[in-house]
Amino acid sequence: MPQYVKPDVMPVEISFNGEDFTNSNLTYNFFDPFLLSIVPPIVPVSRSAILTLKGFGFVQIDNQNILVKFTTANNGELSCNGQSPCVVPGTFVDQNNISVSSIPLSLLTYKNGTAVSLLQEVVVELSVFNNVFTNEKIAIKYFVEPTYHELSQASVPKNLQFP
Repeated sequence: MPQYVKPDVMPVEISFNGEDFTNSNLTYNFFDPFLLSIVPPIVPVSRSAILTLKGFGFVQIDNQNILVKFTTANNGELSCNGQSPCVVPGTFVDQNNISVSSIPLSLLTYKNGTAVSLLQEVVVELSVFNNVFTNEKIAIKYFVEPTYHELSQASVPKNLQFP
């Protein structure tokens, strides 16, 4: 479990003439976003899924600053939709949650154009300001969704449970 780091506290006072400052004793906290988990951690290969990035230090300056990058555990850069690095916009939910759509595996490639394997974990990184991304190595995995060709109550498996 990552260790919580106390944020930096900065007192802020305002002056109109550079000599006389307010005396409100207001402080503002500044800390970098920290990613703790991604829900769900497993997504389908063939389509997008809504991911919720969970952590702390998420801020909303505007939604254009919230970016999510898909890469690999060894920092191998990925491309998606012909764009390298694979960066997509995220949506601010609250200070602990960011929402983003996953990228279907068929649209992810390595920088050299090689397809990403089903067994490859894809690391998700987050930036809430100035394209500075987190680096906690939180990853998602892809799975192949089962397809059903036929299903009827007349077909009872050996364990005698009805489908």
